[in-house]
Amino acid sequence: MKKNAVIVLSLCALFLFYKYIAQLFPSLIGAEFMRSYGYDGVMLAVMASSYYYSYTLMQIIAGLVIDRFAIRIPMFIAILVISLMIVLFTHTNNFYVMCVSRALMGVGASFATVLYMKCAAQYTTSKTFGIISSFLATATMLGAACGGTPIALLFQKLGWKEGLNSVAVVGFLMAFAVLIFQKSKTSENTQVQTRMKFANIKEVIAKEDNWLLLLYSGLTFSPVAVLGGLWGAPFLMTKYALTAANASFFLSIMFVGHAVGSPFWALLSAKLNRKKDLMHFANVISLFAILGIIYGDFSYSTSLGLFFIFGFSVGCFMLSFELCREINALYIMGLSVAFINSGEGLVGSFVEPLIGHLLDVSKVGSAFTLANYQGALFILPCCFILSSITLVFIKRKRVAVTFNEYARI
Repeated sequence: MKKNAVIVLSLCALFLFYKYIAQLFPSLIGAEFMRSYGYDGVMLAVMASSYYYSYTLMQIIAGLVIDRFAIRIPMFIAILVISLMIVLFTHTNNFYVMCVSRALMGVGASFATVLYMKCAAQYTTSKTFGIISSFLATATMLGAACGGTPIALLFQKLGWKEGLNSVAVVGFLMAFAVLIFQKSKTSENTQVQTRMKFANIKEVIAKEDNWLLLLYSGLTFSPVAVLGGLWGAPFLMTKYALTAANASFFLSIMFVGHAVGSPFWALLSAKLNRKKDLMHFANVISLFAILGIIYGDFSYSTSLGLFFIFGFSVGCFMLSFELCREINALYIMGLSVAFINSGEGLVGSFVEPLIGHLLDVSKVGSAFTLANYQGALFILPCCFILSSITLVFIKRKRVAVTFNEYARI
């Protein structure tokens, strides 16, 4: 792999790392928000989920931009927008401004996964793509892990506003690192650029398998996003009487499990070449693990193990991007990945507020009880059942052309 390829993929990985810190910080300050600003569960969920609404809507646009132009300026602008919106979030007490800032964070974050997967597709063959792409999950989940306990401890030390401002400073530095180290040369050659037309969108959305992969990825990953993003920490604080920092440690273990599991499933898939069977098997493990997490009465160490197993098994959902590469041509890889990746935001944007609503209607008194959480979080096991049903209908119609190495950055 070329030296510049390593630099580009490393910058993309850092962007993924940063994206998840920006995505998940509301889970660490949710209880304080509800207490200080008088938010109910739905308001808190809407504020946090504003990120997902824009993240989902912008996926297609991000894919088109990345397929058409060089990555340097789009990546710089995307990271800069996230950082600026974090600063805005810390300097307002207005609920609607907070929602807007979260939505614009989602706009910037919508480029992260597509950038990495596009670069991975360009630098690999169909045999090695799964391994390289699996490290996307490793980067994102390590970012999510750092968005848990370390950021919670940072908030404890500095306060959440000053802590977020420190996170924003790191983002500004990262954005300018992109300008310095990423070449301005376009990542696509003339052949690819001239083929980027509106017809490409039609080509992607006309394939039934792309829609099924969108639904599968959203249903499979949303439980991780929900636990890590908003409701996991409050649930654990209630169930085990933990502090926010201690509760976030459970979630960090889940993310570490995911980071380890993703390359494991990719390697196993490369050896066995039975992607759908592995995805079904992983769903079964995820289902039993999440049931144990929500309803089980286990020791502290056993619960930590369940969180690791849960994250590890959900890591198999990255195989959906291998299927994406099989059924879509390389010149629309950015757009195809963006379309399928929008499933996370689409499903998450409905699941988080729905859980908030169920918590509100079941609440008796001023605080959510363990029974309230266990009732509302029943949605999460259902996601894995629906995910496996979706997998049954994926036919894996491969593209007729060979995956040419169109571009070498």
